[in-house]
Amino acid sequence: MPKRRVILYIKKTNIIGGIETFIYNFCYFMSLYFDITVVCEVMADIQAERLKPFAEVKRGEASKEPIECNTLLMLRIGDPIPTNISYEKVIRRIHTMKSPGVKDIPRDADVTVAISEAVKEDFEIKGPVINNLMRKSSETTLFLISATRIPAPDKGDNEIRMRKLAKMLLDAKIPYLWLNFSDGQLKDPPKNFYNLPLTLDIQNYIQKADYLVQLSTRESFGNSVLEALINQVPVICTPIPAFKDFKVEDGVNAHIVPFDMDFDVYKLLDKPRFFYEYDNEKRVCQWLDII
Repeated sequence: MPKRRVILYIKKTNIIGGIETFIYNFCYFMSLYFDITVVCEVMADIQAERLKPFAEVKRGEASKEPIECNTLLMLRIGDPIPTNISYEKVIRRIHTMKSPGVKDIPRDADVTVAISEAVKEDFEIKGPVINNLMRKSSETTLFLISATRIPAPDKGDNEIRMRKLAKMLLDAKIPYLWLNFSDGQLKDPPKNFYNLPLTLDIQNYIQKADYLVQLSTRESFGNSVLEALINQVPVICTPIPAFKDFKVEDGVNAHIVPFDMDFDVYKLLDKPRFFYEYDNEKRVCQWLDII
């Protein structure tokens, strides 16, 4: 038995917004039951592209061609019912409250649906209240923190490796957000990489991160790496010999990546879980012995 055909109509969408979120979630959930077409004179490519797995999208001149459906769902109260769409039933979804620019709603639908009880009461809508569908994202966004001086010629090819890692994540379509605290800036930073001003103590940021990133060629110690470990946050780092002093271990509390950055970036989705203790008292005693 063929699915009933449903058309979602809106004259113009925004890049982001409540209606745009509704369209995506409706198509995601309801495409199992209906043959859905989204008709819109103007829709951003980014919005149209993500609807493709769930619905047909007719934009521009295609949105003005004759089309038939069982049910027409009107999404914006200011849009008149298009004359090129033939339907058996029309539903209006009301997603706004009364305001200086909105005193009333069209009363031309077979069913008027309110997005909330507040909307139903505001416009005295007789139809049902249907709250928004909401898809929970299955994607994991990596939150990365680094505290890397820029420029830092004494550290080697740090900046090159940072750009390489960002490209690897983007190419692998792994969502990430990377904050770098520095007295300088990475020029023309990669997408989702943000230069932040120097901050003397970043441990409160590290505590919220998935990883601390340290990709130097040379380090005499690695304070930020140790700061991450004492906060039980794993690190992405190069095989710096000095890190052995405080037991940075690949697969245990770190992903140690080669200097040439030739590694499987997907392993970063496997975030190490560990318990780490650092003996400050031992170092205090060492200083007491020699002072």
